Amino acid sequence: MKRHFYICLLLLALPVLSQAQKVKGLVTNIDGLPLIGANVYWQNSDRGTITDEAGRFALSTKGQSERVLVISYIGYRTETLRIGERLQWEIQLLEDFDLQTVEVTAADKATRFENAPAKVEVITTRELEKAACCSLAGCFGTNASVESTTTNLITNAKELQLLGLSGVYNQLLFEGLPLLQGLAYTYGIGSYPGPMIGKIYVAKGANSVLQGFESISGQINILPPNAETTPRLLANVYVNSFGENQYNLNYLHRAKSWNNYTAAHFTLPAGLIDRDGDGFRDVVRTRRLSVFNKWSYEKTPTAPFRMELGLRYWNENREGGQMDFEQERDRGETRFYGQTVDLQQVDVFFKINRQLTDRWSLKWINSAFYQDQDSYFGFKRYRAEQRNVHSSLYTDYTYGQQQNNLKAGASWRHNRLAENISFTEALPFLDYDGQYHNDYDIPGFFAEHTLEWKPFTVITGVRLDHHGNFGWKTTPRFLVRAALENNWDLRYSIGKGFRRVHLFSERVNLLAGNRNLSIAPDLAPEEAWNSGLSVVKKWLLEEAVATLSADAYLTWFQSFVFPDFQQGPALAVIDNFYGQSVSQSLLLESKWEFGERLELKLAYTYLNVYQIKGKERLELPFVSRHNWLASASYATRSKTWQGDLKFHWVGRKILPPTDNYPADLRRPQASEAFGTVDAQVTWRRQRWEIYTGVENILDFRQEFPILGYEEPFGPYFDPIFNWGPTRGREFYLGLRYKLVSKS
Repeated sequence: MKRHFYICLLLLALPVLSQAQKVKGLVTNIDGLPLIGANVYWQNSDRGTITDEAGRFALSTKGQSERVLVISYIGYRTETLRIGERLQWEIQLLEDFDLQTVEVTAADKATRFENAPAKVEVITTRELEKAACCSLAGCFGTNASVESTTTNLITNAKELQLLGLSGVYNQLLFEGLPLLQGLAYTYGIGSYPGPMIGKIYVAKGANSVLQGFESISGQINILPPNAETTPRLLANVYVNSFGENQYNLNYLHRAKSWNNYTAAHFTLPAGLIDRDGDGFRDVVRTRRLSVFNKWSYEKTPTAPFRMELGLRYWNENREGGQMDFEQERDRGETRFYGQTVDLQQVDVFFKINRQLTDRWSLKWINSAFYQDQDSYFGFKRYRAEQRNVHSSLYTDYTYGQQQNNLKAGASWRHNRLAENISFTEALPFLDYDGQYHNDYDIPGFFAEHTLEWKPFTVITGVRLDHHGNFGWKTTPRFLVRAALENNWDLRYSIGKGFRRVHLFSERVNLLAGNRNLSIAPDLAPEEAWNSGLSVVKKWLLEEAVATLSADAYLTWFQSFVFPDFQQGPALAVIDNFYGQSVSQSLLLESKWEFGERLELKLAYTYLNVYQIKGKERLELPFVSRHNWLASASYATRSKTWQGDLKFHWVGRKILPPTDNYPADLRRPQASEAFGTVDAQVTWRRQRWEIYTGVENILDFRQEFPILGYEEPFGPYFDPIFNWGPTRGREFYLGLRYKLVSKS
């Protein structure tokens, strides 16, 4: 009866609506959340309005003969509609991946899948705040696709792995730009504090060619908070039971045409801890300072010009090693063993979007970084300097009733990396000291076409890049998505990727131990194909939304560079391998959302990563074949209290062989399986939040993870045998203050 009443009421209102001649509508994002303050205006006119708090608008049609409506919102693709005589509309705007500035709302989901041909998981601030998330390296605790692993235990260098492959095969981006390569890669993911991160986009397998040729296993794109919706002031203080302190202060200034966002971060080092008694510190002492500033310009919603400018300064010192090591006294000496990292880096990016017509725009995107690093690994000194510049200019044209799209342009990559390795004490078992240069300029051309043919969306893309002496390389990509009825989503992708090797800057574990290195000259670019299939099914139940997702990816290399530990004790051979190198990945995940109060997640990951050498099949080390992840999040009705719980089970990992080592140094062929449990409780009151938690509640630790720790200056010293947590149980306490702008 009630439904019939509303239908009758609507029918009665139609004559009035027709007489008023107003077009009305609702503007939302793909999740159905209203976009507040979206601009709605008549094409080629200054007559317009903005959406209200419910995302609704009403605009008079008087005097509009063409009746072409334009809807725009910062961070979303502009929609153009020929409305004809229709006066009621529901419009969903898609996020814009070109300038990579996207909207964040308090009601946004913690995680979701992006409305795109590639399977892209979006991690929002709501998800990041379920754990300490001190830096980007710690933001994937509840994500089954990304694994944060330690590459050098002594300096706590980490990388983000996808599909069981090293993080170097995952294209890591900030604001869609390649600012985490070479020297910036090794410690870069620790340099982005959690409060500075607005959203993270995780794409597995082949994806767009716009960002370059590197993506092989996938792509992770980090975005700062959006200026339209982020708090005007955010302060965060964090301390853990190891004595480490972190301080964050973010400030947003809004003006009529300009927005300015500033984020400052400072870390003070932890204390000295050695629980297993091997004489080496369990916790790295880190002192870090970073300041990020971004300007966004848009004079009016109808103005054809938009610009973004960003700048970041990052200074860091890390100190690890034996308990008695003092950096100023013992660096480079053989009295006590220590490793230190001193670096400073400057990043800058600049983006321009010029709208030439309603459907045609020109975009120019630039980024650059400079890093200077002076590090010591015992008696090895590593001096390095890198300059990296990226520029891309392309045209973006939308056509047809289905909003088909063509992007085409050119790019240029400039890199100068100088590395100097010297030994403060000559030792007979090491001979790879010297100067290493990795200089290249890579011009390229690319085109990408998006075809909308309901229910299919098809992306075809190709790049052509010139890699110096290695000639022209072609990077094709193909992605298709079928958005079927009853909330079924099917996706398939296939594509190729290339990667220039930055050996020491990206594989710091080669310097961390005392293995001798046999390095082939003129390493060719790595290249691989990746193919993936995924399915997502969503059930809209009476009390909950249930989502089941499954994906399978296959990566096979034509050229692969991975340190070969099989050819002798205390030796690593680095060369291009052109045989069979394969990664097989399977992920099954189930998620249940009961409103905004309760969320449950369970995921299983299977990884099979191996090489065929001769007739022998070799599993790559440090990859767990079986992994389980379960998480639960519950908030009270008022959201004053929230509790989060996570369980992670990691299967056994193959370890580098030690059969030819002295008997007392031999290790098992594989690690043991283990599980960790994390928990956090958050209390909210108006502008204040207090969060406290425990990581690794069960206090599982891998004891004596460093091989040959008794003789750190001997030939068998090697910290790469780390396969599990070594710090043990960690308590933490944090305080947030958020001041929301009223403007």
